[in-house]
Amino acid sequence: MTRNLAGPALVLSVFATGTAFAQEQPQGLSFGLVAGVSNSLYVGDEDDTSVFPLLSYQGQGFSVGFDGLTVDMIDRGGVRVQGRLAPRFTALDDPDAVALQGLDRDITVDAGFSLAYDISPQATVNATFLQEITGEHDGRELTVDVRHQLMLGQVPLGLSAGLTWQSEDLAGYLYGVRPSEATGTRPAYAPDAAVIPFVGVSTAFPITDSAAIFATAQASFPDDTITDSPIVDEDRLYSANIGIQFNF
Repeated sequence: MTRNLAGPALVLSVFATGTAFAQEQPQGLSFGLVAGVSNSLYVGDEDDTSVFPLLSYQGQGFSVGFDGLTVDMIDRGGVRVQGRLAPRFTALDDPDAVALQGLDRDITVDAGFSLAYDISPQATVNATFLQEITGEHDGRELTVDVRHQLMLGQVPLGLSAGLTWQSEDLAGYLYGVRPSEATGTRPAYAPDAAVIPFVGVSTAFPITDSAAIFATAQASFPDDTITDSPIVDEDRLYSANIGIQFNF
């Protein structure tokens, strides 16, 4: 399913910023392999177990990978600002489920920026704003979260909790049903702006100077404007991944 393509972006994001092992990514090429499991938000779309690759490059002041392109803009006094260019994947891109036939959403591209502020040596407040730039829906998204790093005995943990706000245009693209897509069993639906709380946990263990095993898990809780959609039949989203990454 096309939603699996979002897996690398999620893993890279959590792994790069949510574990004590990876506070600073070394420059160079990174490659990895991840096994993941997740449920789907959409009617008739099966839960998924998959294996997918990770590939990214960390340069001086920029990085590029499956989660897009980031460019460092400010890094001083515990404040970091980055410019971002990121793909947005969706399970409605040529869906397989019979209940979703007649719906088709393209993969789009967002541009924006992220800000991170260190409130302590172990805790960071983060905000990311994205605006769709491919002309499909003109939607916007704002994510704000707090990430905390700690040691549980010998186990490094990264904990995160936050909220994602999605504009009415973006929510309509992801969860809405256009009048032309309505059927006898699928009424037209135009959602309002949506809020999605989430929590996550991650860990990583270096096994050599250039390799690590890592794991991530996340749970998201879409609000009523999403779960009331006729193409949505879940009110919780869960994902878990485990993998290995090598730095060259």
